[in-house]
Amino acid sequence: MQPNDLLHIRSSAAGLPGPYLQENMAPYEILDKIGEAKPRTILLIQGHTERGDGFKGAMRFPYRKFAIALQRQGSNLVVMCNMHQQPGNAIPRIIAGPVPGNYCYHLVQQPPATMTDLAYRVYCDVFALFSDIVLISVADFGGLERVLSFVCSWVLRRQLQKPKLRTHFVVATDKYCLKDIQFELLATMMADQWTQSVASVKRTISDYTELSVINGSSASPGLVVKLFGLRNHRQAEGLHFTGSDTKILLRAAIAHYTAKPMETFNLVAASRPSWPVPEELGHHIGEFLAACPPEPVDHYPIIASALVMNAFHPGLHSFPPNLTFESLYVKNLAAFEQQAGCKGLTDRVRSAFVDIAKYTIGPAVEPRVQHLARLQGWRPISSVKLRATCSICLIRAGVFMMDCSHLLCDCCVATCCLPVQPCHYQSSLCFLCQQPNRTTFVLNPPTAGLRKLELACPAPRLYNTAERLFCSLFYIELSHKPNFYTSPDNCVVKILCRTPPSPALTRTLAWLHVNRIHIKYRGHQSISLEAVLCTAEVLQKCWEGQPFCRTVVIAAHSLDTIIQMQLGPIEGRFHHNKAGSSIAKDIRRIGSGAVIVHYN
Repeated sequence: MQPNDLLHIRSSAAGLPGPYLQENMAPYEILDKIGEAKPRTILLIQGHTERGDGFKGAMRFPYRKFAIALQRQGSNLVVMCNMHQQPGNAIPRIIAGPVPGNYCYHLVQQPPATMTDLAYRVYCDVFALFSDIVLISVADFGGLERVLSFVCSWVLRRQLQKPKLRTHFVVATDKYCLKDIQFELLATMMADQWTQSVASVKRTISDYTELSVINGSSASPGLVVKLFGLRNHRQAEGLHFTGSDTKILLRAAIAHYTAKPMETFNLVAASRPSWPVPEELGHHIGEFLAACPPEPVDHYPIIASALVMNAFHPGLHSFPPNLTFESLYVKNLAAFEQQAGCKGLTDRVRSAFVDIAKYTIGPAVEPRVQHLARLQGWRPISSVKLRATCSICLIRAGVFMMDCSHLLCDCCVATCCLPVQPCHYQSSLCFLCQQPNRTTFVLNPPTAGLRKLELACPAPRLYNTAERLFCSLFYIELSHKPNFYTSPDNCVVKILCRTPPSPALTRTLAWLHVNRIHIKYRGHQSISLEAVLCTAEVLQKCWEGQPFCRTVVIAAHSLDTIIQMQLGPIEGRFHHNKAGSSIAKDIRRIGSGAVIVHYN
């Protein structure tokens, strides 16, 4: 296995389920280095010949490894595909035992009959979403007939998927011109779809493919990008991703295909792992409709505006309004429409959603501001009082009440109110009716309610209880999610204090420093490491008014590694995380990159 190998096909022992896709973490370092830049992606279908005729400037496989690999060439990302050549009778087996963090296995459900078909489906269902160009050489692939068969299978597969993609195929050849290839492709498609008319097949080819021809002797990914570039339709469809977004979506697409190969991958929902659509969306919209005055008040634009605010949250990747609405909200709205008998609800909200989104998407316009202005200009809003639904977003449960009885959810508190101190927010006026408000909204810290503190002790000694309370002042976070390019990987763990900076806390930390109270911690190692909890540098920062933060580095073998950490007070040792906790179980994504580990 080479460092740039992303996917391999693997088998299990005879009689056990299979095959598997082995996903390696090391190639994702390429996407992490690309970061917020938007590379042009070329899907390079490498062929059946050993020589690799027709490609220059692309790394050839040094051996017959039958993999999908990533390679960066300047501002371009090349996906080299050779997995379709994997012999079905010589598939390497998975490695028994604990799986390290630098790769993982995906069991392929409902696999096709041959490994070639499996590879073609992976190319089409997964990598088509990220590929600006599919480059294939006639000489390298084994002749025009094989190339046309591959393109036909691609088109037939994409007809079953969403969103509707028009793939740009660049064929490298010295023997055939563009008209010859177009004619042969039409004939091949007609043989597979003999019940369709010629006009219908031509329309299908035009809808799903764009063909170009390049001289085979000079073909290279870099030259192809210079000649053809990025097609405008991919930008219009929101399919030009940053390196960071590509990593998240590619991992989700691989996992989805192996688990549910017959279901369409929801690209829009997968692009927002930290901002999912509320499950009770239909219920909350139903409460809003019930509280609204009867017709002719037009409340559908208000619902659509709330959905636009949720769909185009700052920092999220944007897709076209129609695709966004179809992917995120149609299912919930249609179910509520059928249940409540609100005929035409989905269509009316969809129409208003698209109209509002056209004027809302853009760096100079913030959907939240536009939605609040629309609510304030809606006359019935002051009389609409909801009992369980947020009065701003209309799709989440209201957990905070303003002095005027309007409800707010925790998300709207964090995005609309002003922070006065950590986890404390205020707004002097109601956002809807403009009445005065004096209530301060206190949000739970990320680890609140997820940590158990047992005060019972075997002996009736007060210091035992006091020391347990003392340990509860501190909690643990991961500074970032481990990448596991290699295994083991180092995890940077932050020990934080629940109490904000104050003279009393500083005196307590000074006592910890003077008495050299230690912490013990370990990951996959059998031996615990030891360190001072409050160093001189940490104490100095606390004297300067900064929050307490102590970092330690813990080696982890995989996401299943149990991280254990304990604090040693005067007598005994009391755990921050009782019995430890696995990284995979406790990671929760917050925002675009922050990761918090919760310990019970």
